[in-house]
Amino acid sequence: HTDNSLFPLKLLPLCRARPARPSLFLARSEPDMIWAGNAAFQAGYSDNNNPAFQHFALLTPSASHTRTRTLRIAMYFNTKGRYEEVNPYLRQDILAVNRSSLEPPLSQCREIHFTAIIRHGARYPTAKTVRDMQQLHNIVLNNFTEEQSWLHEILTQWTIFLSKILFFTTIAGFSWCFRNDTSPEENPNIPVIAKYFGTKGRYEEVNPYLIRDILAVNRSGLQPPSPQCREIHLTAVIRHGTRYPTSKNVKKMQKLYKLVQSSARGNESWLQDILTQWTMWYTEDMDGRLVQKGVEDLKHLAVRLSKLFPTIVSEEKLRGGLFKFITSSKHRCVNSTLSFKAGLMETWAITDVEFEHAVNDALMRFFDKCTKFVQEVDNNPSALTEMDKFTQGPEMVRVQKKIADRLNVPYHLITYDMVEAAFYLCAYEFAIKTVNSPWCRLFDEVDGQVMEYALDLKQFWKRGYGYDINSKSSCILFHDVFSRLDKAVHDHNSGQAVTEAVTVQVGHAETLLPLLTLLGFFKDRETLTSANYASQRERSFRTSRMLPYAANLVLVLFDCGGRDIRLQPLVNEQPVVFPGLADRQESMPLYEDVKRQYAELLNGCDYETVCELFKPAEP
Repeated sequence: HTDNSLFPLKLLPLCRARPARPSLFLARSEPDMIWAGNAAFQAGYSDNNNPAFQHFALLTPSASHTRTRTLRIAMYFNTKGRYEEVNPYLRQDILAVNRSSLEPPLSQCREIHFTAIIRHGARYPTAKTVRDMQQLHNIVLNNFTEEQSWLHEILTQWTIFLSKILFFTTIAGFSWCFRNDTSPEENPNIPVIAKYFGTKGRYEEVNPYLIRDILAVNRSGLQPPSPQCREIHLTAVIRHGTRYPTSKNVKKMQKLYKLVQSSARGNESWLQDILTQWTMWYTEDMDGRLVQKGVEDLKHLAVRLSKLFPTIVSEEKLRGGLFKFITSSKHRCVNSTLSFKAGLMETWAITDVEFEHAVNDALMRFFDKCTKFVQEVDNNPSALTEMDKFTQGPEMVRVQKKIADRLNVPYHLITYDMVEAAFYLCAYEFAIKTVNSPWCRLFDEVDGQVMEYALDLKQFWKRGYGYDINSKSSCILFHDVFSRLDKAVHDHNSGQAVTEAVTVQVGHAETLLPLLTLLGFFKDRETLTSANYASQRERSFRTSRMLPYAANLVLVLFDCGGRDIRLQPLVNEQPVVFPGLADRQESMPLYEDVKRQYAELLNGCDYETVCELFKPAEP
């Protein structure tokens, strides 16, 4: 906005700080700013010369440092105002009373009853308001320069302290409570950036109820249209469990560690922990091997699926040879497959028989064999141009400078590779050992969001919606999945026993993401680019939610009677809706409707054809 009537005088420098992008500021930014300042004031931050107040010239010049500071606009906060602004004498003595107007008509008047209808006390903002404030905070962080001291403080010191709070209202009355499940103070083993680790994240961050009970299941979204619906087949495409870093990432982490050991300075306890206690224990020979946590990931997933679908994932069907296990040849996938089987065998105390698995890289590592994908995307540096632009842009540069400041090293030493290495160190320490490593202290939540977006850009353009060949490279797996579903339906409708009740296919993030993309899941209206970070905060394409370790796509066929065959898709044990079928019996549409939705792919999407680098000219 440039209309002076819409903004206080102090706001105009904000709008003009980046005159090339005036549209970033919407009319509602003004009340959001007031809210941000007021929320900090309410929460007791007023004695710290909070910069959020200063862009409104909020601090009273005459306010004494020995008493609570008063905001010039504090009397206008409406329902968000303090009680002290209604009764200013309480600022001096919060227990003072004013009897001046309490003058009974007769001196012998005595109280015989007292009724009070009271509003709840000062509360945190609602989740909706927090999101608005976070959006404003990110706009300021990413689009304004540090021309004034108060703005410098907002950009470098002030944080949205409310972003970690979950809000709910108790049923009786209007008392407000909060939980802070990601706070390091209450949960010292959970980094505040844990939910932004992308493909390096724990499965538990996607389904937080598993933190309390790793074998818990959530049936709330599994609602067949009829009580007589019964499972007849289940296919699960699963990413391997938690692993060690690859040798490439270990090298980056070792380089960062040497830099910190030789150049970092400071007395902070976390930095001293890195300098004097933490040692670089990652070695190149680890190279992506499955860790014990990864073994448990797949064991626990197997148990939960047996609890969710007990009639199909059953001991009887496993012993009857009705399970099919397929894996990539990579050791982390083979060991994940063995772990999944072990989870079932331990659950049912099976010790007298072993169950085979097949190694099939053509199916589970299709991306290696698709020539068009390998040459045009995988081995093409220009395919990641948008990610490269973002890592060189203002958002990432700000993260680099903040980390350099925290380590007290020159800015030029902290490159994007160094930032990524620090982020991965925090992620691996948490995923593998469940510890909140001192390396995590290099990042705040805003930094985590920026890092997540950079990693999402990489996955979007290299495996997701960025290029058509990314998803089409999974055609071979797509057809394999539907051929198994078709066979199960045919067997069932023919009155025969379904010969393959459960199919478990274990691969990689690079296996699962192209398939999810081909099916149309997690697609946003806008393409992810280096320039639209601010507008993509609520994006669906978020690898932290889609592709943690042990991520999975599960497809369950149900017979609901009278050849009413339905297909339930789940991603990471959460029901999802097939794109284009949102109005078909919630998330369990007719199988024939699903096939019609994907008819073009089912009738085409030939792997050999789409992966040809040079197609023959049309006659």
